[in-house]
Amino acid sequence: MTIRLLEPFFKAIKNYHLWLITLMFIIGIIFHYPQQLFITDSTSLFSFLGFTRHAAERVFLLLPVTYTGYFLGVKAGLSSLIIALAIMLPRDFLISQYPQDSILETTIVIFIGGLINILFFFRRRDILNLKKVENKLQLAYAEIEQIFKTAAVGIRVIDTDFNIMQCNETFSNLLKLKQENIVGKKCYEVFSHGLCHTDKCLLKRIINGEDRVESEIKKEFSEYGSFNAICTATPYRQPDGKLLGIIESTSDVTKLKKAEDNLHYYLQEITRAQEEERKRISRELHDSTAQNLVAILHQLENYINEKKVLPKEDADSLWTFYKRIKDISQEIRRFSRDLRPSVLDDLGLIPTLEWITEDYKNEYGLAINLKVTGDKRRLSRESELLLFRIVQEALRNVVKHAKASKVDVGVEFQKNKITIKIGDDGIGFKIPDKFDDLPKTGKLGLAGIQERIKLMNGTLSIESELGNGTTLFAEIPV
Repeated sequence: MTIRLLEPFFKAIKNYHLWLITLMFIIGIIFHYPQQLFITDSTSLFSFLGFTRHAAERVFLLLPVTYTGYFLGVKAGLSSLIIALAIMLPRDFLISQYPQDSILETTIVIFIGGLINILFFFRRRDILNLKKVENKLQLAYAEIEQIFKTAAVGIRVIDTDFNIMQCNETFSNLLKLKQENIVGKKCYEVFSHGLCHTDKCLLKRIINGEDRVESEIKKEFSEYGSFNAICTATPYRQPDGKLLGIIESTSDVTKLKKAEDNLHYYLQEITRAQEEERKRISRELHDSTAQNLVAILHQLENYINEKKVLPKEDADSLWTFYKRIKDISQEIRRFSRDLRPSVLDDLGLIPTLEWITEDYKNEYGLAINLKVTGDKRRLSRESELLLFRIVQEALRNVVKHAKASKVDVGVEFQKNKITIKIGDDGIGFKIPDKFDDLPKTGKLGLAGIQERIKLMNGTLSIESELGNGTTLFAEIPV
């Protein structure tokens, strides 16, 4: 217990600063009281220099005070000021021949010593704050470096001269290369996708003023590895805004792309099977059901004509049955045409669109304007069928939901694509943020259109505003 209480004392003894400060104060005492300590007639040890007022001795005490404040802190520094004051005051009041001047000099020395300690205090506080900031920056840098190294996506930093300045382990693993075989090389020395010298180059697009760019690499990414990747680049700048290069992230989407391709294949097969089933049902309805109804109509007509005398009520009933069967026969024929119009297989897309727009005019009273531009030509049977279904589904949506009176259907044949535009003057609707949300919002018709356009690797865009109609744009490569 005693040893533990004496630990601070032993620690202080080992502190050489304390011994040096004590020595300086002893010297200060000797300087202040030479006559009393050495029994000499000289009032000052510096009298040979012409100093007789002890001003130099008082200034000397600033040395231990400053030293203490600098090395041991403001509390120790203020304590040293009290010691310095205790050394100076007896001479000021009891010995000095000029007590007023001595007290003024002592006050000035104490003030300067206090000011120095306060300055040391603020400097030490600033240093501590700076160290805290440095520690935080180091921790942040370590976290960023850890994130950079362990990120699930490949990251690389490229300067404006196409030099790869840095890359993480994920990126080097994608390329099946060591980092030292990537860092320091030009992009085009590592990658074989050939974007570096084209307008699609991410670095060039950033240099030209774009803020965030993305590109999908679908072929050989490098001679060392083959995979599908999505690359996203953002500017890498100095604090003053000067562009140093780009930070590019590369995501391996090979598995996702394969899954999308499989889904695309399944959708194709499902659509093909659906169309084949529609074709079979349409043929059955036309060749069997409709023909049987026609035969019944002829039999009923012959029966009525053979019976010269029939009660009026019986004749009216028979003619009513005849009209109903005739209407049913027409409905079945129309249903058969909707399932798979024979004109599509026989004459192609444009005559089929002319037929369906005319049919909707007559049946629903819509003012439909069909405009076909460009170099008209026949397409593959599958493409014509999908394009017809897109227009057919769009017209159905207009009839069911739009409450429109006018529809414009435009088909433009271009060199490598077909553009379809369908606009109405109906009530419009709120477009979901993502087209993938169309089924959730009950827009099953539009979802079907979107899936068919995807099957053809096309793009769909929709413009709609409540009360101002809807316009559908589809671009399909052919």
